[in-house]
Amino acid sequence: MKRFAIVIGALFLPTAPALAEVRESSSSGFVIQLGIDVPETPQAAWDALVTPRKWWSAEHSYSSDAANFSLDPRAGGCFCEILPNKVSPKAAPRGSVEHMRVVYVE
Repeated sequence: MKRFAIVIGALFLPTAPALAEVRESSSSGFVIQLGIDVPETPQAAWDALVTPRKWWSAEHSYSSDAANFSLDPRAGGCFCEILPNKVSPKAAPRGSVEHMRVVYVE
């Protein structure tokens, strides 16, 4: 089993606060480190992480469909959601939402 860690700055994660360790804090924010054991190879864990449509909840979206999510895994990359054109699904999307910007990948 490999250890998989994510460092997240100034983000509240209500699902696993007991597992997080505060690494830095100041009056302007904080950085936590959250680690979990996953029964996967590093490549399989990475492939899952960068495919949010497989794990993101449709309830936490603007389009009500996790299939509209993508993650560009590079500095400056976007964790984004496409807003489909409901009137004409084959037409260009009506818009998009940037949920998060990637700042560091290693």
